[in-house]
Amino acid sequence: MKFFKSKDFYSVTLAVMLSMAVVAVSVSATTTISTNISTQGTLSVTDLSTLTGGFVSQASSTVSGALTAAGYLGASSTAGFTNLATFYSGFVSQASSTMVSTLQVGGVFQASSTALVGGALNVTGLSTLTGGFISQASSTVSGTLTAASYLAASSTSGFTSLSSFYGGFVSSASSTVSATLKADALGVASSSPYVALGVTGTTTSSAGVVVGAGGSAITQVLFGTCSVGPGVSVTASTTYVTTCVATGVSVNDKVFLTPADLANQIIFSGASSTAANTIQVGIYNGTGAAASPATTTWAWTAIK
Repeated sequence: MKFFKSKDFYSVTLAVMLSMAVVAVSVSATTTISTNISTQGTLSVTDLSTLTGGFVSQASSTVSGALTAAGYLGASSTAGFTNLATFYSGFVSQASSTMVSTLQVGGVFQASSTALVGGALNVTGLSTLTGGFISQASSTVSGTLTAASYLAASSTSGFTSLSSFYGGFVSSASSTVSATLKADALGVASSSPYVALGVTGTTTSSAGVVVGAGGSAITQVLFGTCSVGPGVSVTASTTYVTTCVATGVSVNDKVFLTPADLANQIIFSGASSTAANTIQVGIYNGTGAAASPATTTWAWTAIK
């Protein structure tokens, strides 16, 4: 057996220690690999790794800490985030997107085109729809609905509770009030009546009109003139009955006559409607002799 001399022993020991130091320095400093690296097991890197050419993960990968992308982060298929995802600069969806759960927007929610919501859309703050909105189904507003301009319904507009029109309302078509209509001032063909009920134009009431409490219904009021003259001599102190034509008058109408140009002591004694289009007139001769009153035009009024 050959023994090392003392001098040789120290030389070998020094060479081994220098080799180990070189290996340690090489591992702890930056390492550059110019070709592919392949590992059959797990590759663990405890410090920062810079992949200047990027990386491709061909299987499921997990990032247990923060993943920061200074540029574009893309997924050729579906990208799933099991926890909360925060997009500080917002996000742009260039294709159809589906939210299977609640979407909460703390600020402005904008859609450059059509925004479709398949389920319920709950907005706790103020919503401003600058282009307006169209509701294609039954909609309910549980609070106050304020329209600064025109409020229109293409079909029937129904209000199940009390509606207050502080600025009044104008009905441009036929309208029906099936229950009681109460108004402090009601204008027809005018939005500003100067009396409690102001009607501009013709008014028709098929069921009649009752004036005052406990009055009778009036369905029609007619006006006209007719010629009144007996055409014969009326005996003194007697009443002669004649007729005049009054178009529209019917039996049992209440008629009123206004005599005109009666001679002295020739007195109008009464009138009645006893036949269609006819008013019966009584003329009394209060003179002491027979008289023949001239034919004159009288005004008449008939109330149905």
